[in-house]
Amino acid sequence: MLDICVRFNYRASTTRLINILRENNIVPGKRLEASLLYIENISSNEVLIERFKPICDLLNKALEEEEDDEKRIHATFLSYVAVVVADTNLEYVGKLLATFNEAREKNVYTFLNSEELNFLLTIPSLSYELLEEHIDSLLQKRKVTGFDSDELLIEEGTEYIELLEDVSATFDGIRSITKSRADGTTYMNRGVNILDRPEQLLDYMYKVGCMHRAKLEAAFDSIEDSFEQKVRIIDWGCGQGIASFIF
Repeated sequence: MLDICVRFNYRASTTRLINILRENNIVPGKRLEASLLYIENISSNEVLIERFKPICDLLNKALEEEEDDEKRIHATFLSYVAVVVADTNLEYVGKLLATFNEAREKNVYTFLNSEELNFLLTIPSLSYELLEEHIDSLLQKRKVTGFDSDELLIEEGTEYIELLEDVSATFDGIRSITKSRADGTTYMNRGVNILDRPEQLLDYMYKVGCMHRAKLEAAFDSIEDSFEQKVRIIDWGCGQGIASFIF
């Protein structure tokens, strides 16, 4: 949740969440700490530019000590650049890019010497929209431009559909299909990569399905057994529908 608030620069929500973490002695991690430096307590444009070094210090430590995904480090840095572009003028954007270029030339921070960030020095002017697109690309986020319910893709006549007919419509029944067919070779990057082949779906369900079930059952324990009125449940970003099965 904090990642989402930071990603879209929701400052009030970010501050509220951070306060909750601090009250419960929960450390957000160095990457998110770096994010807070361009969101919290910015009194002037100069302060925002001066935060370059402490932000990069934290991101470098996050990459070395905590993070296993360099793209998230790059996305966080670009979010900082996007805030400068959105909230200041060309003078300060120029100062930031000059500082960025100097740090790259001196090889001060490993994560800055990346092809992912080269475009910052190769285009005549930066726009907030361009940065947003680049961040979404790094985080593998897909934009939804429209949706027509008459064009729903209903899977029919496939081997998987035939397999489903022989098992119960439950999480355990559906996961049982994967046990003899998942080979573990297509499961990438702890499941955070976009899955685009049936083999990956089988591996994902087999390897982390039970972990998801445990998390969901713990969450469902806090839901009331009955409601005074009819409710609608939306399984947003449902993937293979694991949450709906378990519910």
